[in-house]
Amino acid sequence: MMLPLFAYFCRDWRTLLVAMSVPSILYMPLWWLIPESPRWLLSQGRVEEAEAILRGAAKKNRVTVPEVIFPQTEGEQKQFKKEEFHGFLELLKTSNIRHITLILCLVWFTLNIGYVGLSLNTAKLHGNPYLNCFVSACTEIPAYTATWLSLQYLPRRLCATFSMLLGGIILFFILLVPPGLTPLAISMEMIGKFFMASATSLVYSYTGELYPTGIRNTAVGICSMASRLASSIAPYFIHLGSYDKNLPYIVMGSLTIISGISALFLPESFGLPFRRPWIRCQG
Repeated sequence: MMLPLFAYFCRDWRTLLVAMSVPSILYMPLWWLIPESPRWLLSQGRVEEAEAILRGAAKKNRVTVPEVIFPQTEGEQKQFKKEEFHGFLELLKTSNIRHITLILCLVWFTLNIGYVGLSLNTAKLHGNPYLNCFVSACTEIPAYTATWLSLQYLPRRLCATFSMLLGGIILFFILLVPPGLTPLAISMEMIGKFFMASATSLVYSYTGELYPTGIRNTAVGICSMASRLASSIAPYFIHLGSYDKNLPYIVMGSLTIISGISALFLPESFGLPFRRPWIRCQG
């Protein structure tokens, strides 16, 4: 939402990039302020460090913790033993986990095509481009709120599929809007952006829940790489509009619907204990 405000005063794109990038330096001190993940520390056998972080969090939240958080019985010592290194090939090791990885890469790729494509397309909509960009960004606030609520109470697979299918269908409905009803076309594009943003934020949590701690970062990194590839080629999808103004909506809508159907073949992780989805994938 701040981008159109910066762009209004910084018309040169190089100046705009500097103005939007320099404030990121303020995040540097967070390296020393944010604690490490206790769950990851446990997977590395660093039980004492994980316990210290949990005690610090409990103290800040005024929660009473047991004297020993992680009992060191013989069986649990084996559980907390440092895990061996897992490379990205672990994501392709078995047929089930390989299918999940490929489907998630497709989903991440498609969602970023739609998300970035619709964001870039706001400049080509009728009306003030700065206002259109601002309204497009505003749609993400209710989208992220809806995602937060759905993560609390609804199954992940259902929400992801529902968001992508609706987003893709709405992009096709834009093609049916008569040329004179520009406000309706813009409104429908913003609704499509709503579902794209909602599914994009949801898939981060969903992906993390489908993998164990040892390869979770690798899995999210591979999927994120697929989404960054989509970000790189998204402008070319929008450029298709120079040949036919409906072509970007047809391509993005088709990809989104295909990905929504593919998400139906992912395992459900809502309400399941930690690591259970991984057991199902291997089984």
